[in-house]
Amino acid sequence: MPRMCTVRSWRTFPACRLEQPYSPRRRRKQQHIRVQSVDGFYEVLTRYGIAKGKAHLVCGDPAIELPRLARSIRAGLVVMGAISRSGFKRIFIGNTAEHTLDGLQCDLLVVKRSGITVPV
Repeated sequence: MPRMCTVRSWRTFPACRLEQPYSPRRRRKQQHIRVQSVDGFYEVLTRYGIAKGKAHLVCGDPAIELPRLARSIRAGLVVMGAISRSGFKRIFIGNTAEHTLDGLQCDLLVVKRSGITVPV
């Protein structure tokens, strides 16, 4: 029987060029991002009745971490949410789903929330 897992991956921000790599400011910023990600992740699990045993929270680039996790749990399908971006934002932020696809050994389904349109 197929099983479903929920995964949340987030990127850590690189240090500002003016900061030391392990400055207290950078550590506080990273900790704040981590707390927000963890709290939000578990809030969604509770809201939708998803068991914590079927959830994975990983820190790192989703394009690297999602394929790694998919291989380790032998996933046959990865479903990702997408945020539609265009112009400069897309150039600087990149297309996470596209980069993730390159590392996957299984199928990828990308879904967008209703109301988002993408010009063809």
